[in-house]
Amino acid sequence: MGAQSWRAWSAAAGDLLLGAVCPGCRQPGWGLCPACRADLTARRPTLVPNGRGSAPMTMACCSYDALLSRLVTAHKESGALGLAPVLAARLAASVHALLRAASWSGPVVLVPVPSAAAAVRRRGYDATATLARSAARQLRPSRQVRVRSLLAQRRGVRDQAGLRAAERQANLTGALRLRRGPVRGWSEGAVMVLVDDVVTTGSSLAEAARVLQAAGLAVLGAATVAAVKDPRTGHGAASAVTRPPADHRRDVGPARSSETTHPALENRGRQD
Repeated sequence: MGAQSWRAWSAAAGDLLLGAVCPGCRQPGWGLCPACRADLTARRPTLVPNGRGSAPMTMACCSYDALLSRLVTAHKESGALGLAPVLAARLAASVHALLRAASWSGPVVLVPVPSAAAAVRRRGYDATATLARSAARQLRPSRQVRVRSLLAQRRGVRDQAGLRAAERQANLTGALRLRRGPVRGWSEGAVMVLVDDVVTTGSSLAEAARVLQAAGLAVLGAATVAAVKDPRTGHGAASAVTRPPADHRRDVGPARSSETTHPALENRGRQD
């Protein structure tokens, strides 16, 4: 069975598992209904507010509301692979907005945050990597984008669902490692963009960024489909996409001009 046939079969199987209802609103019908699709595609990328620990600058396309919760859960847990392209379109929009905000037009490597090995075995596929590959296809040919699964889990972790911010951080600290294999050559001149379906506290993104940076890779930031509201502020994302404020550009030292350069772009030059 070819890849396209397999994807079609998987999407149909997902629909059967979900029943003949829209996975977003549960109204009768096959697949995502026009109203839910329009709702999702109308959402625009926004900068996740600062204050989520040491997570890198992060762009999200949606607040993690009831619609997004149902769609992400259906894609990850119910085998609804037919939702991958529409969710990946929102991820691609977040990546594009991040690159524009950082004034970067050079090569980009999308690095999926790895799912727990047990979850991948249970689902039969890596949901985040699936979204990353679909998003990369949608970003080409206007962007030089590739996907590399550079990260793997060093040890088992608890399910993050239901954990508080401090528990999430402790759960993830030291949990990731760089996969074996050369990183030089293909990574020259490229920036890494971490991708995930949902950002909650930023613990996963912070640990992933730490591992990549320790290997000498330039991490531009992160892009996600959705952002959970920060319980401390009640906000899921900033109200508008603008150039990242200085406090989102960490560890850059004193500004050399009125505009601070993103740390991942230090010594690389502006690309636009």
